[in-house]
Amino acid sequence: MKLYLPSRRGSRRLVAAVLALSSLGVSLAAPAAPAGQAALNLRLRYETVDQDNTLDAAEALTLRTRLGYRSPSWRHLSGFVEFESVAALTDDYAPETAGASVVADPTGSEVNQFGLSATRSGWRATIGRQRLILDNARWVGNVGWRQNEQTFDGLFLRYAGAPAWSFDSAYLSRVQTIKGDTVELRGWLNHLRWQPHPALSFVAYADDLDFDAAGATDLLTTGLRASGTADFGPGLRLGWTGEYARQSARTAAADHSASYRLIELSAVLRPLTLRLGGERLGSDAGAFSVQTPLATKHAFQGWADVFLNTPADGVNDRYLAADAKFGAVKLGATYHVFEAARSRAAGNDYGSEIDVCIGAPLMRGLAGLIKAARYDADGFGVDTDKVWLQLEYQL
Repeated sequence: MKLYLPSRRGSRRLVAAVLALSSLGVSLAAPAAPAGQAALNLRLRYETVDQDNTLDAAEALTLRTRLGYRSPSWRHLSGFVEFESVAALTDDYAPETAGASVVADPTGSEVNQFGLSATRSGWRATIGRQRLILDNARWVGNVGWRQNEQTFDGLFLRYAGAPAWSFDSAYLSRVQTIKGDTVELRGWLNHLRWQPHPALSFVAYADDLDFDAAGATDLLTTGLRASGTADFGPGLRLGWTGEYARQSARTAAADHSASYRLIELSAVLRPLTLRLGGERLGSDAGAFSVQTPLATKHAFQGWADVFLNTPADGVNDRYLAADAKFGAVKLGATYHVFEAARSRAAGNDYGSEIDVCIGAPLMRGLAGLIKAARYDADGFGVDTDKVWLQLEYQL
């Protein structure tokens, strides 16, 4: 497959938008502190998707604008609101253009967050709509990579007043997805964290999701995650993470269950960090596989997003990752090998993927990112190349 580069029209628009956004780092300065806190975020992204199928290669140049405000606290109460808009300067991608590959950044505007919070003695209770990231976002996250992030409507409770433990509980009534859809549900989330030592931590969780849509699969996921680190000599730190979960699925036809497993080893020798791991989303004899409908899926199993929905035979992801930081410049690369979780499944091999990125601050408030993913199919999906060029400004 060839690397898909910007068209002449896309290049002109990209350059013009880059110059306009870059000027913000010079022309905008933080105002004197007002009553409350205002926030502005602008993210300009150019993305291409080239797949080995009949779809046209996608080309998207989108600008995400967020404007938010949190009121000052009054008797432990504060309110917040955030507006979000996504505009396409180049829209040669689905869902904006039929027949092209998908870039999951539809255009539109919405109230991204709003609500009322009460805080006291380490507790915070919130009612409204907000982003929610629990633990490493494997089960519940905001999909922050996409231009239109995922947010949740409901009641949220957090305790973080003790030195060794914290707790999150939430009742969800709706999910505002990255596609601009609204998913109705009744969901209970409970995540308890315990850190008895700075080098050792545990997380226990139970997420019960009852979706309102006819024919939807309801999910109950319970699990335990543990991680630790140990220092060996000057500058060398070794780490480990293990996680096990059991997911039960309730359907009109039958009930199913499958398991989730993660084992990861890491080594940090500045400026380099290495990670070697294996993640398994299991299958119930091919009739059901572990699903993560509320997760930040882009952060797992490759940036090409081939496995957003777990195949019926499950998926094993064995990966090796290397990250480095030189001053303010961050580099990263990850290699994945995918296969079916059921060893007896026909076509056990799925494919492999390489992901690379480089990011750095450019000036005050402005950061740049270059990122690419290449998935080589071997029995599942199709060959897929993705490239991203991004500028983000935060005030």
